[in-house]
Amino acid sequence: MEKVNYYHLAEDYAKEAIEEAKRFSDWKDDRENIDSLRDYAFDHLHQSIDGCQEVIYTYKAWQLCAEMDTAEGEDYLRDNGMDSIGEQGIDGLISQLAYATLFNKANECMQEILEEIAEAAEEEEEEEEAEEAEE
Repeated sequence: MEKVNYYHLAEDYAKEAIEEAKRFSDWKDDRENIDSLRDYAFDHLHQSIDGCQEVIYTYKAWQLCAEMDTAEGEDYLRDNGMDSIGEQGIDGLISQLAYATLFNKANECMQEILEEIAEAAEEEEEEEEAEEAEE
């Protein structure tokens, strides 16, 4: 059985969310619409990870939590009052931890990519303004 690199998986989810956002949001390759792109990508990322096999299948959730640093996921659960076993049982808590861990890592990757996109759009705008000023 092939070992999953969950950090690459998080990056893949981030890239997918941005590509979906580019297709379906009002993104026009400019800095003005970066917030629209970010919002759509965030929503897509949440939906994708919430329904992914690493979250919904208990065995895979346990694997993810064993392989990744879950500290940020644990903080997320604690901050949202979701860090107790309660009625959901330990497996439910592990699935929530898997979601929070994978989502936080993917969101971190996505924010880095979005910043790169925003910087590239800003540079392009500056170049266009400079060309217009020369004319």
